[in-house]
Amino acid sequence: MRGASASGGERSRQQILNIAPAMIWKTDAEGLFTNFSRRWCLFTGRSEEKERGRGWLDGVHPADLERWTQVYSRALRVPDEFSVDVRMRSITGRFHWVRHHGIPSFTREGEFSGYVGSSFDITDLKQAGQQALVEVSQLSHANQELESFVQTACHDLHEPLRTLQSQLAALGEGTRWESGRLKDAMENVRRMQTLLRDLLECARISTRGAPLEPTDLGTPLDWALANLSQLVLESGAEITRDPLPVVGADATQLAQVFQNLIGNALKFRREEPVVVHVGARRDGDGWRLSVRDNGIGIAPDHHVKIFELFKRVPGTRRAGRGLGLTICKKIVERHGGRIGVESEPDQGSTFFFWLPD
Repeated sequence: MRGASASGGERSRQQILNIAPAMIWKTDAEGLFTNFSRRWCLFTGRSEEKERGRGWLDGVHPADLERWTQVYSRALRVPDEFSVDVRMRSITGRFHWVRHHGIPSFTREGEFSGYVGSSFDITDLKQAGQQALVEVSQLSHANQELESFVQTACHDLHEPLRTLQSQLAALGEGTRWESGRLKDAMENVRRMQTLLRDLLECARISTRGAPLEPTDLGTPLDWALANLSQLVLESGAEITRDPLPVVGADATQLAQVFQNLIGNALKFRREEPVVVHVGARRDGDGWRLSVRDNGIGIAPDHHVKIFELFKRVPGTRRAGRGLGLTICKKIVERHGGRIGVESEPDQGSTFFFWLPD
């Protein structure tokens, strides 16, 4: 009766193997394959008898045998869960990528008795991944070409602008009746030069940045406040700060982020005295930095748009180029972070950005 029960148990296990949606297999303590599910045999087109032992390795692509051997040998020396991808010949004769996943089995006494594993055809997944890599490479190349074009265009436009500036200066010598128009023309030239410099800076963020090194963010904040000292003095702003963390950063670029965000708080203000607070708090495996002000605020439907190139908050009286927040976004993303804003009209704004440790 006990033998019949054991035989029945073995048949039940085999039935489970055969109805499983994955290709199932089993090995002994020596690492030899002893059982295969029906789905495995349908995939390879070979009988279970031919697959047993090391017979199934005949269907593994020769270039992948070494990888399988290294992973499986290590798993036999120190029994542990493992996973490995190899190409296997299917019933059609074509090679498919198959992911093998094994889990060790042990006796009641704790002795290793072999592996039970499952295998899945992941050819479509591999091809999708390879296509994604190609698309990423193409996108990266297109971005490099775009950055190169912007840099060339900015360089080529600077010289004629300098020439125009000199000609306007010469034209203005000794004239009075058109001095107002000449002054406006000179201002437009300077504005265009500033725009070109900002565009060039935006294009160079990812290609000309310094390596990310452990940086006390208090240092780039100090640099930003020094650059804004005159504007702080004119606005009578009160600026407070939390202790800032040390993260991997390009200090020069983050000084620009602080300068742009605090500069906006000083420019887009209401009649009441300006109050700005630079905050920092732990957030997961990184830090949430913020610049909070009591300024004019931003309507929710513009919270995303303002980070796009040349986009500005409608209704603001101060002129702007619409590049500052775009530059901030590119810098933060180069650091592996993200940026956003919380704000309502006439309720001030909190610009925040998250940076990893």
